[in-house]
Amino acid sequence: MYLFLKKTTKEKRTRYYKIHVFKNLLGDFILSREYGNISNKGPTRIIEEVKSSFAQAAKEALALCGTKERKGYVVCLGDRYKHQASMCA
Repeated sequence: MYLFLKKTTKEKRTRYYKIHVFKNLLGDFILSREYGNISNKGPTRIIEEVKSSFAQAAKEALALCGTKERKGYVVCLGDRYKHQASMCA
């Protein structure tokens, strides 16, 4: 599961937020969050959390996505949002 969100601030800076759920080599599910300013070379922060199941990780990822949407972010890419990719151009 992969989600990419972005928003433009009042200062015309474009911020991004990536949410990724994947399985590591040990069989654990990882909820990874990366965010920052698109104009920077690297991310501001990367947070990875180990979850017991894909369902738990996906539930938390969708909750994070909802929180970010309420703060003005727009979902650009993702498993369920491919039709919105043109909004990110």
